[in-house]
Formats: sequence, structure tokens, C-alpha cells
Amino acid sequence: MDNIFDTLNGFFKNFTSLLFNLFAVGILAEIVFGSFFGINIITNIVDVVNKLGNEGFVGIIAILILLSFFNKD
Repeated sequence: MDNIFDTLNGFFKNFTSLLFNLFAVGILAEIVFGSFFGINIITNIVDVVNKLGNEGFVGIIAILILLSFFNKD
């Protein structure tokens, strides 16, 4: 049973790493080439940050919770 959980855990870690790498490539492609397939990644990031910033203390708590998910080893 532990082997199944270890396998799934490894899969999701690798999948998350792949998504972050694709996200970084998408940002670089948008900087170099402009809007990429009609998707504005940088605009979406700015919108999310502004929405969380407008929430004040609750936004800071939300950011800390999100960061805690990504910083687990």
C-alpha cells in the first residue's frame, strides 16, 4: 500500500514540476513573442496578484497557504 502512495506522490511531484516549467516557458514566450495563442499569462498573473492584494490581510494569508503547498519537500 505504501508503494502505491509513493508512486502517486512521485507522479504528482513530477507533474507539478512539469507544469511550473511550462508556465515559465509560457511567460518567456509571451515576453519575446507577445500574446501566445491568445493567452495572456502575464496579465492573468497580475490580475490574481491584484485581487489578492485588494483583500488585505486575507490575501496575505491566502498567499502564505499557497506558498506552503509549493514549498513542501
